[in-house]
Amino acid sequence: MGAVFLVHDTELSSDVALKLLPRVNAKTLARFKREFRSLANIVHPNLVSLYELISDGDQWYFTMEYVQGSMFNAVPLADTFDTDEANAPTSEVDLATREATSTDLSGEEEPTLYPPVLSNLDWDSVRQAYAQLAAGIEALHSFGKIHRDIKPSNVMMRENGQVVILDFGLIAEGFPISPSPESDAGGSSSWRSDSHEGNDEVVGTVRYMSPECAAGGSVTAASDWYAIGVMLYETLVGKPPFSGRLLKVLSLKQRMVPTPVAELVPGVPEDLAKLCDQLLSIDPNDRPDYPEIVQVLGKPPTSTVKSVVPKQIFVGRSAQQKQLQTAFKRAKSGHRVSVVVSGESGFGKTAAVENFLEHLKSQPSIIISGRCFEQESVPFKTLDSLVDSLSRYLNGLTNLELARLIPRHAGKLGRLFPVMSQISGFDPGGANDDLSDREARRLAFEAFSELLARIGDIHPLILSIDDLQWGDSDSVEAIRELICSKTPARILMIASHRSEYPLPDGYAQLFDVLEKDWNDDFNRVSIGPLNRQESEDVISGYLKDERLPPDTIDRIISEAQGSPLFLQQLVQYFLDFPSRSPGQTLGLNQVILGRVETLDTDGRRFLEMLAIVGKPTPLAALLRGIPEIADPQHIVAELRSEKLLSGAAAHAADNIQIYHDRVRESIVQSLPTEQKQDCHLRWAKFLLTQPDSDPESLAVHFRGGGDFPTAGTWYAIAAEASAKALAFDHAAYLYEQSLALKSVDADEELKLRSGLAQAYVNAGRGKHAAEQYLCVAELSEPSQRANLKAMAAGQLCISGNIDLGLSTFAEVLKSYRLKLPTKRNAILIDLLGQRARLKLGGLRIRTRPADEQDPAQLQRIDSLWGIAAGLSTVNNIAGAALQTRLLCESLKSGDAHRIARSLAWEAFMVSTSGKYLKAASLLKNANRLAEESGNPHALGVCLMVKGLIEFQEAKFTKSVASLQVAEDHFRTQSIGGWWERSTIRWIQGTCLLHAGDMDQVQAAMKRDFLDARERGDLYALTNMQAFLIPFLDLSKGDLDHAHESIRLARASWNHSGFHYQHLQSSFIECLIALYNGEGEKALATLETFWPNMKSALVLHNKFVRVMMVDTRATCTLAAADQSPQRQALLRTAEALAKSLRREGDAWSNVFANRILGGVAKAQGDNSNAIKYWKDAKKGFEEFEMKLHVGSVGMALATVLPTGEADTARREAEQTFAACGVAATHSFGNCLTWCGPQ
Repeated sequence: MGAVFLVHDTELSSDVALKLLPRVNAKTLARFKREFRSLANIVHPNLVSLYELISDGDQWYFTMEYVQGSMFNAVPLADTFDTDEANAPTSEVDLATREATSTDLSGEEEPTLYPPVLSNLDWDSVRQAYAQLAAGIEALHSFGKIHRDIKPSNVMMRENGQVVILDFGLIAEGFPISPSPESDAGGSSSWRSDSHEGNDEVVGTVRYMSPECAAGGSVTAASDWYAIGVMLYETLVGKPPFSGRLLKVLSLKQRMVPTPVAELVPGVPEDLAKLCDQLLSIDPNDRPDYPEIVQVLGKPPTSTVKSVVPKQIFVGRSAQQKQLQTAFKRAKSGHRVSVVVSGESGFGKTAAVENFLEHLKSQPSIIISGRCFEQESVPFKTLDSLVDSLSRYLNGLTNLELARLIPRHAGKLGRLFPVMSQISGFDPGGANDDLSDREARRLAFEAFSELLARIGDIHPLILSIDDLQWGDSDSVEAIRELICSKTPARILMIASHRSEYPLPDGYAQLFDVLEKDWNDDFNRVSIGPLNRQESEDVISGYLKDERLPPDTIDRIISEAQGSPLFLQQLVQYFLDFPSRSPGQTLGLNQVILGRVETLDTDGRRFLEMLAIVGKPTPLAALLRGIPEIADPQHIVAELRSEKLLSGAAAHAADNIQIYHDRVRESIVQSLPTEQKQDCHLRWAKFLLTQPDSDPESLAVHFRGGGDFPTAGTWYAIAAEASAKALAFDHAAYLYEQSLALKSVDADEELKLRSGLAQAYVNAGRGKHAAEQYLCVAELSEPSQRANLKAMAAGQLCISGNIDLGLSTFAEVLKSYRLKLPTKRNAILIDLLGQRARLKLGGLRIRTRPADEQDPAQLQRIDSLWGIAAGLSTVNNIAGAALQTRLLCESLKSGDAHRIARSLAWEAFMVSTSGKYLKAASLLKNANRLAEESGNPHALGVCLMVKGLIEFQEAKFTKSVASLQVAEDHFRTQSIGGWWERSTIRWIQGTCLLHAGDMDQVQAAMKRDFLDARERGDLYALTNMQAFLIPFLDLSKGDLDHAHESIRLARASWNHSGFHYQHLQSSFIECLIALYNGEGEKALATLETFWPNMKSALVLHNKFVRVMMVDTRATCTLAAADQSPQRQALLRTAEALAKSLRREGDAWSNVFANRILGGVAKAQGDNSNAIKYWKDAKKGFEEFEMKLHVGSVGMALATVLPTGEADTARREAEQTFAACGVAATHSFGNCLTWCGPQ
């Protein structure tokens, strides 16, 4: 079926064969695609290699290996019989009703043959030729395929004697006949698309057709062996076993055995003659199988031997199987359910799905399977194979059954997928819709979804799409329509993909939406490494009756790292080489290299160069580095089938890469140094000829080739490009490599280190940036050194290295004509002086044009910003003094964005004293200036301050949202800004804790902690370890971890003075004591650090003051329960509550009510306790402070009447449970003291 042309691939400079489907209709197209897909991933020396299936409009064709040679003919043969219809290939017809006339048949006749010359027969050549033919057929059978049309014209012999089987147009899967889709035959109503490949069709060439096929029975592997028997008979005897017209030949095959070879040709070797006779047995069970055939013919020549890899053994994956079963149960109940299965290559994602589908055979279900193929360029590639399977299902239905399923717009679907047009009701009817028209496609996709929903009404429908990473974006719309339709349907869609490859555009976004909005009907299943027991089970399965020493099994498991593929290959290696010397190492490297050694020279050279290149590379580009390679597409096909390479490489621009990193690493490690360097240099020199070559790739390959100076130059170029692309961590790495490899003069070193310092700044690695700025200062002109050292000081401060930053800044104070006091009183006097200066000068904002601004002053302001920012959230007084000085300097400079930045921070400082309206007015002016300047950093600071002011007002929900906007801005619009982002995350986390959203805080800590540790950001790390993390621990009852976190925070934050970070850790210690019911200890802890708070003036921050007064009052109430000074302590608590009322804010009044409720309960006044606590609970609800709502609810349960108390306790427990709090009473005591449980 199809015409074959020899064509030349101009891009790859190689000849290929092109098979064209001349007459496209639904049936021929289905068979054409099946021919390609059956062999697409099978490569064997005795099978022609197929390359790419292509659809170009209405034309379909595929490319394949061009085999030069002649038709298989082990010896010349004689034309001792009539050339008639028995020699022509049959179509899919009812042979019993056809007349046996040659005019009824179409197709080529076998060529005229010539009489044998038995005296010249070379029996070794005969054995070798047929041994290769048998090896090719066995390779097909090992993959579950039956050729069904073996004959001389479908086999070629190269000039070197290599036999190659061609033309797989009639190939079928080797499955038994299954019951019809809706029947209960065989006790099951399950239908699987891969079990219905049409191997019951009467097809083939009559002369070579087996008796069971001629009788319309099942075709098995033995049917192919019969065809080889016919060919061997012709070779040995010089004529076919049977001759005559079609029906006569068909009848003779089923009733008679041919005349034995020995009776016709006495000179034939006895074993060959006997083998031929046995192959022509009427009963398939009497025919020899491959091992028996090999015993007679011998093994093929060494150069053509390829061991057939056994099918992978499936074990374990119970959790994943349970996920799939749960999804199937939900689909059965009337839901459209989708599951995405992902895993690395070789981890068995396909096997996991296949095992699940296999177990569904015993349940009523309809399973339609499809797969995306790398080497296909067809429309709607994701769905094409699936729709082919769907059409086979529909073809098996009766007209009545089919009529119930036909959807609206069925013709549109038939137009979209031509293979569907053969089915009654799906014929487009001559319509020629433009399938690029969105409306036409939409209707087709609706028809597809409706059809599948109707099939699901018969039995639950399972759609399985494998290798989605090779799919296409055009099919996303159809998938979305299928699984997002609101019409109920019993459909389970399973999409599998390799996790190391990106999905085509649209799928990842679709799955994210499904995960968010369709949570109950969407699941992700991850296939990871096998555990030890599972690995042992796999090994046992492959070994069968063999035994391995325990240490060998341990080594196999260790080397395989849980990969079923590598377990298989390691065991196979042991079985193939049982006579290894005792000292020989068994390892995956040896297995991989052993497979590489079986390749020919071109194959090894190709693989070695690709391993050195080290990343996905276009085939045409790779060949430029190794121009001596011939027939590259065949090499690619062979390497892909051996699981040494991935990528179709059907086009010159297609990317290819080594199948797995372990494979690439083994190859690279095995290469001698000189060969590695040669490969690296060849590739580097090729890259130099390409205008768009990646500088880093050039650097890597020149380095690998031993040319370090050139590598250093390219690393520097790559670093600049990486910085421009905003990949700052990587830019820093590249700058480091350039400095390490290249000998540079002072000017070049200055340039490289300046770039490195800026990359570290932008990557948020303040301490590293400071080190580079100090190096740059030493290399710079004296006039520049002060600014550079100040920049270093700023980076140290904002990364939390305060003491080191201040000591560094002290060196440049004279240059800035500044004094930075270090003692508390001196700092306070400085602050008062700066505030007086600001008040006298006023906030008159006058911007100036850029040419009237002093660049040195602007640089000084930017240097001071980092130091002031670092101090402001650490040392309240020092930060405020420096920020005030900075505001004055900025106003004087006339620069809009610097004024905006400082004015915004002034707004925040004003808000800390409770002057929220004034703060809002200042921020409004700051916003106006920031927008006027258009400076991203100034705009970001204004956004951040908005959230900080809302935090000061206890508007926690609003603050979280505003701070998120600010962080998104800094992340996407303002390069650097890491101190700002760390501050935002700290305050955001605090807001979320008050709001009771522990899960979100937990998720943020997992993300932010690793990020901060990687960057060396001491400021961010300490804020998490001193407060956020131990508070989470406390909510879960993990006191040990809370203590450890505090210890680590204090150990790293060893600065002089008392900072917010010290306050946070001491606050948590108080809460831990309250959690344990140790009121006196909690109060003693608080009294210890209270003077430090007053001295550091942190209580001047209204929010901090309210929170700490509330905590002090709570500790006092707890201590009163345990102290002989009970009444005095209660009076103190009452006084503290009244001081909270005097704050004058609604939210501080809520805290006061909570404390007064505690005082009332301690005095036995339950009536007032209930009143105050109910008011407090209502207030906390209004401020959305869920943790406090829960804690007050627990307290109320201790004073309310029994029935109401139970309700209050249940509600509080539910509130705490929703927040993720474990020990509700103990944790509730941390916030609202109500005594022991």
